[in-house]
Amino acid sequence: MKTRPVLVVIGPKGGAGKTTLAVHLARALGTKARPALLVDLDPQAAASSWLLTDPWRCNVAADLEAGRPARSVPAPKVPGVLVAPGDIDTAGHDAEFERTRARFPALLRTGEGIGAVVVDTPPSWGALVAAALASADAVLVAVECRTLGLVGLDRALDLIARIQDRHRGLRLLGIVPQRLGRTRDSQRTEALLRERYRAVLPAIRESARIGELPARNLTIFEAMPEGPARGDFEALAAAVLRGLRGGS
Repeated sequence: MKTRPVLVVIGPKGGAGKTTLAVHLARALGTKARPALLVDLDPQAAASSWLLTDPWRCNVAADLEAGRPARSVPAPKVPGVLVAPGDIDTAGHDAEFERTRARFPALLRTGEGIGAVVVDTPPSWGALVAAALASADAVLVAVECRTLGLVGLDRALDLIARIQDRHRGLRLLGIVPQRLGRTRDSQRTEALLRERYRAVLPAIRESARIGELPARNLTIFEAMPEGPARGDFEALAAAVLRGLRGGS
């Protein structure tokens, strides 16, 4: 595994659970000695609101505009995570493909102490997602386990493949089934994912506990010492670490 891998999380549509995934993977990949940097590219700044308790004075929109490395704020309740906060002005960069692509690499020039970079992306296929993928080592695709959750998945995979044609270092680590419930539709959707696509990672089951976490500025790792929800994220984190290290 690279000393500072860049992992991008995308979703084919809104509501796929990509922010939940990005927040928890940053926590899993970071340590106190070598924290993970969570870069919040979503103009809605959901990941920033989740992890930060006070208003932030820096944001990735300003850093991207200036062509400088992302400034960050420690997540006060989640050890081992720094947050480069999002901002509504990030949306202005999403339509400027050439400018965003030229300035994006500087955003990820992090300090030597960073252990990994996790990028939470907007729920759109604009310049920010394209630039993030072109600068990344690996990508995960979050998919909600509902029939409508599959909308846009093939387009997302096609976008990844086209960027891989130009950026050989980008690897698809896998598709992550999110919000797996007990309904027939949810179970059928997960089965269909595993039947159609090769790289499908451990699923995250639907849980009311997960929905309560943003209000507490915590991840499942701080909130629950054990239980099925924590076990799901531990299994997924282990699979992601194997993928980053080049294992199967």
